[in-house]
Parts: sequence; C-alpha cells; structure tokens
Amino acid sequence: MVRTCLNPLCAASFHYLRGSKLFLVNSHDYRGGRKDVHHRGAEYFWLCDSCALRMTLNLKGLKPGVIPLPNQAGAAGFSAERYPGANAA
Repeated sequence: MVRTCLNPLCAASFHYLRGSKLFLVNSHDYRGGRKDVHHRGAEYFWLCDSCALRMTLNLKGLKPGVIPLPNQAGAAGFSAERYPGANAA
C-alpha cells in the first residue's frame, strides 16, 4: 500500500491522486528478474504533486528511487549525491 511520497526527502502522505503520479512497477524490472517468495511481483510507487513536477521514478539499482526530470537536471536542490542511482547507467 502506498503511504508516502517515493522521494526520501519529502514528507507528503498519500491522500489523493490529484496532480501526483502513481507508478505500477513489476518487481522483476528492478530486482534483476530474481523471484522473491514473499513478493507478489508488482508494486505501486507514488510521487506527490510537488515532486511529480520535478522528478520521475528510477528503476536502476536494488530498489526504486527518484531522479530529476531531464529538464530539471542541475536545478537547485537536485544534486546526484542526494538521489541514489541518479548517475547509474
């Protein structure tokens, strides 16, 4: 169940979808195809209104994270060090 914004620096709680983004992700897309007995295979991730305007979902790495949208790269407050996986190839 989605409870908070995917952005680790955001404290927004999920209440509604207006202006925000909800992502349905197959867990095999970011777990390298590994089957996890305790996992159902799909998860929802949510970005609040404010974060959805500046960020998107990043599936590179061991768990989903956020990266700045291409037109936001280099914007104040969006350094790659603050967003794990932002520089992953």
